[in-house]
Parts: sequence; C-alpha cells; structure tokens
Amino acid sequence: MSPTFEQHPADLEAVFKRLMDFKLRANREKCQFSGPRVKYLGLWITPQGIEVDHEKTSAISGIPPPKNVKQLQSFLQTCSRYRKFIANFSEIARPLSNLTKKKAFWKWSEEEEKAFQTLKQCLVPPPILKQADFSKPFLIRADARTVLLQGEDKVKPLIPLRKSGHPPKVPQTPGSSSGRRRNQRGRM
Repeated sequence: MSPTFEQHPADLEAVFKRLMDFKLRANREKCQFSGPRVKYLGLWITPQGIEVDHEKTSAISGIPPPKNVKQLQSFLQTCSRYRKFIANFSEIARPLSNLTKKKAFWKWSEEEEKAFQTLKQCLVPPPILKQADFSKPFLIRADARTVLLQGEDKVKPLIPLRKSGHPPKVPQTPGSSSGRRRNQRGRM
C-alpha cells in the first residue's frame, strides 16, 4: 500500500521492474490496482494495518462449546491462526489447552467456558495489527513473543533487570569465545 495516491504509480513501477528483473509474471485477472485494501493470505491489508477477514471470524463466533477433546483441538487450531491479533493468547487459552493434554480428565467448567467465550469475543469485531510508524520512537520488547510498543511515556529496558539492577548473566555456549578464553583449535 502506497502512503499517497501520487506515490502509487512510482511504487507500481518499482514492483513491475522487480518482477521483470527476476523474470516473473503477474496474472492480470488476479491483480488489483489503486484499491483501498488488498486481500492476502486470508488477511486484509489496509492503510490502518492488517485486519482479519470478517467472514472467517464470524464463523468462529458461531462455534458452539466443544463436547470432546477433538472438537476443542479443532477450535484451538482455528483460533491459533489469529493468535498474533489476540493479546495474551496463550494465557487466555491455557485452561482449554490443559484439557487437550494426554492424561487430562475432560471437565468443562466455568473457567474453560470463560476462556472459550473470551477467545471468541477477541475476534469479533475483527482486530487490526497496526504498522510501525517510523517517524515516532518505539520500543521492541522481546520475551516469549516480540511486541512493538509505541506511544508509551515510560521506556522499559530491553534486557530485563534483576532486583539488584544488573542484567542477568548470559551463559557461555561451547565454542563461543569470551575476552580471556579463545578457541585454540587450529593452533599448534
């Protein structure tokens, strides 16, 4: 998506040049130009960001509570496709995931029902992933998943600090070299 309509022809020309450079072709019937949004791999790319296809998420909202592990696994796999759109997906889905474990006893309680309904509600209305605005400062936080934070007043460190205020020590892996110790292989 071009930032402005005036920029669009130049962007198209660059794309066509790259296609020619690599001897690739585009199917005219499948191409759309100057549109407000583009469908790609079941997602909509818009000026606001990347949206989930409403047709797909409306089908999820109609799924009844599962009656067995197989139905639950099917539901979790469907929702998992959109996990990047749902903040704290693994935390929300944990009660449901616990039921899919091998030695777990099937018991659909209030906790599982709440997790099930929460996952469904997170996808209606379709969520949007915003693109990074490179004109503004931002912070990338990487723990179990990578998160881009933008527009926050507080800046948090990229390396988590211990209570002492120092970063945790990173263990040396075999074959890595530190300042004092170097790999001596190949020297006689």
